[in-house]
Parts: sequence; structure tokens; C-alpha cells
Amino acid sequence: MMVLKDKLKLEDRSIVIRDIVRRNNSNDNQCGIVTNIDIECAVKLVGTNCVLYPVNSKDLQHIW
Repeated sequence: MMVLKDKLKLEDRSIVIRDIVRRNNSNDNQCGIVTNIDIECAVKLVGTNCVLYPVNSKDLQHIW
């Protein structure tokens, strides 16, 4: 099934690959870079009641 990109809306952007991260409320200076994400999510088609679940985040593409 193909959906036009203008019908999609990002509901949550927690982290993405190449984000720089570190612990909250930490006094140390350690940080890292996100290199892999494996999340199952629900995808709702905008303007419909259709929800696809589970969808692995690796199956989604970023749209710029």
C-alpha cells in the first residue's frame, strides 16, 4: 500500500539515528551517538480511522 507523504504526520520524535544523547540529571560528561533504533509503532493514516500496527521503525523512511 502506498500513501502520499502529505497524508502522513509525525506524532512523536523521540530520537533518531545520529542524535547526540546523554543521561538526564547526570553530573558526568559521558555522551554518545544513536546508531541503531528498533521500535514498533502504530501508524495512523491521516484523515482515516485506519491504524497499522505493529510497524517496525526500520520500515519507515524519513521525509525531508
